[in-house]
Amino acid sequence: MNSISFGQTFNSLASALAQPEKVVVLNLSGKNISALPQAFSQFTKLQTLILNDNEISEFPSQILSCTNLKVLQLTGNKIKQLPKEIAVLQNLEELEIGFNELSVLPEEITAIKKLSKLNLTHNSFSSLPESFAQLSQLTILDLSYNLFAALPNAVLQLPNLKTLDVTYNKELKLNNIKAGNLPMLKLLQLKGTAISDSETLKLNYVIPDCLLVF
Repeated sequence: MNSISFGQTFNSLASALAQPEKVVVLNLSGKNISALPQAFSQFTKLQTLILNDNEISEFPSQILSCTNLKVLQLTGNKIKQLPKEIAVLQNLEELEIGFNELSVLPEEITAIKKLSKLNLTHNSFSSLPESFAQLSQLTILDLSYNLFAALPNAVLQLPNLKTLDVTYNKELKLNNIKAGNLPMLKLLQLKGTAISDSETLKLNYVIPDCLLVF
């Protein structure tokens, strides 16, 4: 395997482990990885970890030692559950975990107060934790291609959400939204949902500054 490193960005686990103190960005996408070595805990300066399109079925506990992590991408794996210990990643700002086999988010994820972008596309979610509204810094939320029949009330209470994608939640209706919900929302993507014409009119009234895309 060829190792490529540009300063503090590494594309090979072997080269990263040879210089763990220099690793800030680690991109291991498409490497057929199913687990991470215990030595992963050496990456104390790691801020961006990209593990997309691998064979990971269990969330690697080694990631939890990387407490400076700001960006974590695990899209396109086989992960069925996130551990409650994910809350130790207090510096995490972006979590991308689409195209997995998830149906439940742990309540503890709402303790990650810096989280601003969360991508849950192509999973099997039908609900979210009641404390989800505590993610007050969340600005981008992708819930597309899941199993929501209604938008969770906790989502409606997110104070700084600007972009929300709920496309292809085929049973989704939005009859629970009301004036005052989602005050900062600018883009709502709705293609492939069960939203009626009357609900669309209501949306235009209660979130007038938001672009609705069907």
